[in-house]
Amino acid sequence: MEKLTLEHIAPYLPYGLMVIRISKCERTYINPGPYKLIGADNLNAGYLHGASFSIENSKPILRSMDLTKPITIEGKEVIPIVELAKIMWGDKIEIGNFRKTDNYQVCEINPNTMHVLRHLIFDSDGFHHSAPRHREPVLNQIRTCPNQRELWKWLYANKFDVDGLIDAGLAIDVNTLETNPYE
Repeated sequence: MEKLTLEHIAPYLPYGLMVIRISKCERTYINPGPYKLIGADNLNAGYLHGASFSIENSKPILRSMDLTKPITIEGKEVIPIVELAKIMWGDKIEIGNFRKTDNYQVCEINPNTMHVLRHLIFDSDGFHHSAPRHREPVLNQIRTCPNQRELWKWLYANKFDVDGLIDAGLAIDVNTLETNPYE
């Protein structure tokens, strides 16, 4: 990935993606933002205040993909992997524990809730759930989640960096800013 393109930002457009303008010249008098992205066509993007400038000269503000770290959504602190498990199995589930390893992130569902132990697993291939009754997720016995679309929409709506733009230097980690524009 060498540059930011419309393909990278399009999934975030319905959800109020914030961007910071990166100036290519040393002497600029334009406020860098953040600005709320309100539309895009080709390589031009529309921002609040009627301004328009190239996507290549801006960086989206995104959250890192650590789904075990608490974030604030609409004034409420939540754990992303837990919220995703609720999308998968409903609001009334009890969470056992959650953790992150080098290869995957997992949320354990308390067996008292579903009568069997289940795991929601997120790895480089997407979302999966473990076969019932395993104490640890057995990676060769996982199943693809049937509602992948809803799980991915939640990540985009909450501005998670699903494409690795932060590591590629094409986006700004919201945790590095003085003020989080999404809170």
